[in-house]
Parts: sequence; C-alpha cells; structure tokens
Amino acid sequence: MEREITMAAKLYKCRDSARLLLGKRYAEKMTDYGGAITEVAGKLRCSQMAAATKLAGGTDDGMLQMLIFAAVVELAEPSNA
Repeated sequence: MEREITMAAKLYKCRDSARLLLGKRYAEKMTDYGGAITEVAGKLRCSQMAAATKLAGGTDDGMLQMLIFAAVVELAEPSNA
C-alpha cells in the first residue's frame, strides 16, 4: 500500500508541475496528451495508466514523460483547470 501512495504522490506532483509550467496552455495540452493516452489504451486494450507508462517509456525526454503522467492524472481525476 505504501508503494501505491508514493506513486500517487509522484503522479500528482507531475500534474502540479505541468500546470505551473504550461500556465494557460495546460488544459489544451492535457486534452492533447489525454487523447493520445486514450487512443493507445484502446489499441493495446489496456488501462490508461499502462498506456501512459508505455508512451513515457518510449522517450528519453523527461519533460514529455512528466506531461504524459500529468495527463493520465487528469484523465483519472480532472482538475477543471
């Protein structure tokens, strides 16, 4: 259980960082990344989290990884930002 709580905290931190860095573009970018995650999840027949992990694992770009994980948090629990 501790592992899951730690992971959730890291994911929420990604969302907070993305919101701070993207400012007014946050909602638009989260919609874009969320759409990509949902599309991959449908094609792979997996959860959105598994799809996000697959997408993030396909890049070495730390910023892109953070944005992908921020988007999966938005899909699970929209912030209405």
